[in-house]
Amino acid sequence: DGKRIAFESNRSGAYEIWVARTDGTGPMQLTSFGRDTGSPHWSPDGRWIAFDTYMSSGGWDIWIVDSEGGKLRRLTNGEGISHVPSFSRDGKWIYFGNDRTGRWEVCRIPFGGGAAMQVTHRGASIPQESTDGQVIYYLKTGNPRGGVEPLYETSASGIGEHALGIMVADRAFQVVGNGIYFISPAGNDDRGREIRFYQFATHRTRIIQALGDVRSYLGFSVSPDRRTFLYTVVQHYGSNLMLMEKFR
Repeated sequence: DGKRIAFESNRSGAYEIWVARTDGTGPMQLTSFGRDTGSPHWSPDGRWIAFDTYMSSGGWDIWIVDSEGGKLRRLTNGEGISHVPSFSRDGKWIYFGNDRTGRWEVCRIPFGGGAAMQVTHRGASIPQESTDGQVIYYLKTGNPRGGVEPLYETSASGIGEHALGIMVADRAFQVVGNGIYFISPAGNDDRGREIRFYQFATHRTRIIQALGDVRSYLGFSVSPDRRTFLYTVVQHYGSNLMLMEKFR
């Protein structure tokens, strides 16, 4: 409904899933795994949040949590790395990237649980379904560090593949009814970023907002009324130098 945001934060000591009002007030922690947890995605009715978390076995799995807190449910069972989930538009399925075949492919699993089904067969990850449920948009590598990649589409059954001719930076795109909002490099400037819009009807893109010399980081969302963009920015990197004395 555009009144709350879901995000990952390490303010508790480890990366966990949180929700807050759109102005950042009223933060509430939803998970307490004590290990890397992220990639939150809202269900269409706003009741649930799908996310991925690192498991003690060494892989990543998909879970869901009640957006008001409390109930958690695990969906995938450790077959390879499963990450970056997204709900289908009817809320009945959850799409995600998985590497159990030796390369990234898009799979989907029923919201209520059950066997995961592979959808793509040419390499795919970071999936999002079209608003009519007929098309899946995706990147290829699922690179956890982001980077710049072309965006592809296929049918909901995984038949065919088509490159849209647009470059997405840092896994940042969102599909809406008449097109796709995405973050893109600003021309030949590798450091610059722009929010752009790709229109399905014309197959053309236009610049919505120049972000300047920033580094977005694996987080991008458009409000339901399309008046607000939410994205993450790396403000600084840091490290410390430690001296250990009398070491043997």
